[in-house]
Amino acid sequence: MTIDTRLYAWARPLDIDKWVDHTWVTDYTPASTYPNIAAVVAADKNYWFCWGTFHDDNYRDIGDDGADSAVAKCLVKPNDAAAHGTIARYAIDGVCHQLANQVLYSTQAKMVVRQANGYGISQFLYGTYGRQHAAWANRVGICISAESGTVDDFEKQLMQTLGDSASPEKVEALLEIQADFRAAMDDMGQRLYVDNPAEGAGAINTHITSLMTRAHTILGDEGFKTVFGTEMRAMFGLVDPEMFAASEAEFAKSLNTQSDE
Repeated sequence: MTIDTRLYAWARPLDIDKWVDHTWVTDYTPASTYPNIAAVVAADKNYWFCWGTFHDDNYRDIGDDGADSAVAKCLVKPNDAAAHGTIARYAIDGVCHQLANQVLYSTQAKMVVRQANGYGISQFLYGTYGRQHAAWANRVGICISAESGTVDDFEKQLMQTLGDSASPEKVEALLEIQADFRAAMDDMGQRLYVDNPAEGAGAINTHITSLMTRAHTILGDEGFKTVFGTEMRAMFGLVDPEMFAASEAEFAKSLNTQSDE
């Protein structure tokens, strides 16, 4: 890769649950430099929406690194709210954290949005780069010669995080929770929620909370916070209903387009 730019990762609280951060990426700093996307484009700069809308306030810096601009633009198209990398369906394939990570794969250190609130939960459930592993590997292979994408290795990371308390039983039980979630998303992925997105988003958040309650039972208070970077909560509002609604509407439109061809 040719390091010819610098990418900046940003976070701001979701409206639904202030505990969770939305994340996005720019190649300029601070995030308030430009008032709208038209100004960004006019300045020949780049903003990666990551399933959100344009933000220039209520944000915090969560890291930056040198990057290859051509690779970043190839992995995820900038200045286009409809560009989602391989997170084709929000909350089914991943959330904004995974999409921001896809953009940041173009950085020297393959930076991730680890400092974002809620990241530990979303990485556990969706992985670092989303659930569509084959599509992601293909995208990386196209954009970066001789690379095929980083494989998620939660088990190894878990063993390192828990240290001496990482019993085989705990690890197996947590991996079962992860598998249960991914099976549930495979099932939900067969359905369309364009007519009831709030219900769909709510169902996913309720399911996430149920699974994380199981994880809390396995790990206890201290272990849960060590692994996931947050305390147990009554509800984990990881999925934003507005982003989910936009995603389902866009997916429905793409299906209609395909049926007309």
